[in-house]
Amino acid sequence: MKKILTFIFAFFAGFILANPVLAENFYIDNYEVIMDVNKNKSVQITENIEVDFFNASHGIYRNIPYKNASISNISVSEQHTNSYSGNNVNIKIGDPDKYISGKHHYTIKYLYNYHDNKNEFYHNIIGTEWDVYIHRANFKITMPDDFDSSKVGLSIGSYGTRGFNGGAWFKVDGNVISGATERELLPHEGITLRVEVPDGYFLKYTNFTEYWVIAGMLLLTLIAFLTWFTYGKDDPVTPVVNFYPPKGVNALEVEMAYKGKASTKGLVALLIELAQKGYIKIDSSKHSFNLEKVRNYDGSDKNEKAFINALFKYGSDFVSSSELETSHTFYKECEKIVQNVNTKRNMIFNPESIGFPLTALMFICLIGLLFLTVFTMFGYNLFNIGENFPLVIFPIIAVCVLISGWKSNPIFLTIWALGFGGMPLVMLLNMSPSGFTDPVTLIGIIGLVIAGICTYQLPKRSQIGQRLYNNLLGLKHFIEVAEKHRLQQLVNQDPEYFYSVLPVAYILEVSDKWISQFESIMQINPEWYSGERFNIHSFRDFSNNMQSVSIPSVANGGVSTSSSGGGGFSGGGHGGGGGGSW
Repeated sequence: MKKILTFIFAFFAGFILANPVLAENFYIDNYEVIMDVNKNKSVQITENIEVDFFNASHGIYRNIPYKNASISNISVSEQHTNSYSGNNVNIKIGDPDKYISGKHHYTIKYLYNYHDNKNEFYHNIIGTEWDVYIHRANFKITMPDDFDSSKVGLSIGSYGTRGFNGGAWFKVDGNVISGATERELLPHEGITLRVEVPDGYFLKYTNFTEYWVIAGMLLLTLIAFLTWFTYGKDDPVTPVVNFYPPKGVNALEVEMAYKGKASTKGLVALLIELAQKGYIKIDSSKHSFNLEKVRNYDGSDKNEKAFINALFKYGSDFVSSSELETSHTFYKECEKIVQNVNTKRNMIFNPESIGFPLTALMFICLIGLLFLTVFTMFGYNLFNIGENFPLVIFPIIAVCVLISGWKSNPIFLTIWALGFGGMPLVMLLNMSPSGFTDPVTLIGIIGLVIAGICTYQLPKRSQIGQRLYNNLLGLKHFIEVAEKHRLQQLVNQDPEYFYSVLPVAYILEVSDKWISQFESIMQINPEWYSGERFNIHSFRDFSNNMQSVSIPSVANGGVSTSSSGGGGFSGGGHGGGGGGSW
C-alpha cells in the first residue's frame, strides 16, 4: 500500500511540474501590439490578443503598470470593468454571468502618457507578468519622427534579460519599427524595446501637479519658519557668571528651565536635594540602595512632598531600591510628579509659544510636508499612498514624537524613531519609483528638516525663563573651568557648597566634572550618605539605579514581556504587465 501511494504521489508531482501552464485556463495563440507614438510622448496602443480556453472561464484580465505615467481612453472590444491599485490599472474583460471556452479574440485600446523628459522611448511591448505560453507575437511601432536606427535595442526573455539574443526579428523602415517572434514565449517572458533619441525629439513634459506640490512644500516651510521667527525666536543668550544654584526652584524646575521639559531623570537630582536639606539619608552600594526618612516634609512645595510620600508609603521610614523597582505604583507617581512640574512651563516659556494653536500649526506643517514628500516619491499617485497608508503613518508618528520629546531623552528617542519610523520608511523607499533621487522629493526633505528645527525651537523663554537659563549657563561654565584654589575658597565659606551644587550639576550633565574637581577637597562623605566612598563611580551607580526604578519596567508591570501578533533589459521599461483568466 505504501509503495502504491508513493507511486501516485510521484506521478502527480511529476505531472504538475511538467505542466506549469495548467495554472491558467488558456494560452495565447497570437499577441499583436500596434503602437503610435506621439510627439508629446503619449502612445496610442492597440493590443489584439487571440486566446484559446481549454477550460471554461468568464474571460481574461489585463494588468497594466504605469510608473511615472498615466493611462487614459481605455476601450475594449467587449464588456469590461477597470480598477486601479497603486500604479496599476486592472482591466477585467468578460461577462460574470457567462462562461466561454475555445478560441476568443480581444482588442484592448488605451492611451499611455509618459510623464518624463528622458531622451528615450523605453517600453515593454509584452510584459513579463503573463503566466501563460504565447505561441506567436508581432508588433509595429510608429515613431513621430526619424531617428538613428542603430540606437534601437530589443530584449526578449524573462525579467532582467539584457541585450538581444535572437528568438525574434525586427526591422526599422523610416520611423517605423516592426518585428515578430521566431519562437514561443514561455510564461513570464516578454519583449522590451528601447530607442535612444536626440534631445528635443519629444516635447518637454510639464507636470503641473509637480508645481503645485513644490508650491505647497515651500508654503508650509515658510509658515513654519515665520511662526518660529515671530513667536519662538529666543533673545540672545548671555551667560551670567554664577557660583551658586538658582534660588526658589527645585531640581525638576531647573531641568525644565534648562532642557525645556522635566523628566524622571530629574528625580535623581531632587532626591539628592532633599537629602541635602535633611529629609532623607541614602545608603548606596554598586547595585542597590536603601533610603531612610529622617523627618517629615515641612516645606511648601507640593511636588517635593508628593515625591517623599511616594518613596515612603504606608508610614514606613525605610525603603530599598528593590521595593521601589517592583512597586506597581511608584513609577506612576513619579510620572505624575513630572507632569505636574511641566504644567508650570508657562512660567518658563511664553504661553503662546507652547499653546495648542501654534503647536498644532507646526505639526500640521510637518505632517503636510511629509505627506507631500511621500506623494512625490510615489509619482503623485494617491492610490499608492492609500494602499501603503499603514507604512506612511509610522514615519509621521515617529517625527511628531521625536520633535515633541527630544529634549527630555534625545538618544533614546532618536533610536526609537529610527526603528519605529525608519524601517517603514525604508520599505516605502523600496516601493517608490524615484526614492530620494527626485529633486522635488529633496525639496520636501529639506523643508521637513527646516520645519522640524523650527518646531523644536518654537518654545520661547519668558523673561524669567531667559534669566534663569542665562544663570544656569553661567554656572555650567564655571563648573567646567573652575580652578582648584577658587573651589577651596568657596568650600571654606560654605562646607556644604559642593553638595548643594551637585543636583544642578547633574541636571546640567557636568556632575562627573564637578565630582572630579572636589575629590581631593572633600575627603569624607556627607552626613546624609553612607556606603561606598562618594566619587564619580559610586554616584554614577546610584544615579543609574535610582533612574531605573522610576520608569516603567518588566519588574513593576509597566512593560510587558509578551507580544502579539537594447539597451535596457526585458521588463525594465514602461507599460507591460501581464494578465490571466477569471
